[in-house]
Amino acid sequence: MGSTIRATGLTRVYRGEGNPRPAVQDVSLEVATGEFVALMGPSGCGKSTLLNMLGGIDRPDAGEVWVAGQRIDGLSETRLALFRRKHVGIVFQFFNLIQNLDVVANIELPGLLGRGSTAAVRVRARELMSVLGLSELAGKMPGKLSGGERQRVAIARALINGPTVLLADEPTGALDQENGQGVLRLFQELHRDKGQTIVMVTHDPKVAAYAGRILVMQDGRLVEESRPAEARMGRLAARLLGTRG
Repeated sequence: MGSTIRATGLTRVYRGEGNPRPAVQDVSLEVATGEFVALMGPSGCGKSTLLNMLGGIDRPDAGEVWVAGQRIDGLSETRLALFRRKHVGIVFQFFNLIQNLDVVANIELPGLLGRGSTAAVRVRARELMSVLGLSELAGKMPGKLSGGERQRVAIARALINGPTVLLADEPTGALDQENGQGVLRLFQELHRDKGQTIVMVTHDPKVAAYAGRILVMQDGRLVEESRPAEARMGRLAARLLGTRG
């Protein structure tokens, strides 16, 4: 299995008022094709900045980013936009839907901007809406949807071009517990059934536990790595051994 994402020595420095402040410091990582990875850490630790660099939204001050075999940190803005449109789907915490477009138009828009044929984009949108339970909402406007419905629309929009990687920045942060769990179960299904590569940012350990691997950030650096499934098996084994004793 190859790597969908490979980053080496990523550094990003914010130069606002006052002294320059490093947001990400010398981070290297790989995400295998079909892997579901969570970037976890407290607010301000640099995880969203790292995600933005992996998706070509922010450019690193140092280091390299490779996605789908292409080095993207040195691409022109035009080529980078085209690359993102084809290979990167992004889900934001606050949905970022276009308020004057209905559900189906929001979902179809990136496909049409990607120069897909109208007929093919329409078919793909209907397929995604069926999978995500949105078929009955096609003509509704975003303002008439619940938070969970809006996030599912945002996920469908992110998937319309069949992206190589799905990036999600605090995707459950604006949702109640029930809707948040629904989104996380959907991510697990996309990962398990479709082989979708996913990188998700969260500050919540319970959310991160849905991923197959957790990378913990602190002060702009990766400081820890764990695998929730292995941890669960370890706790189960400990309980069983304790029972036997």
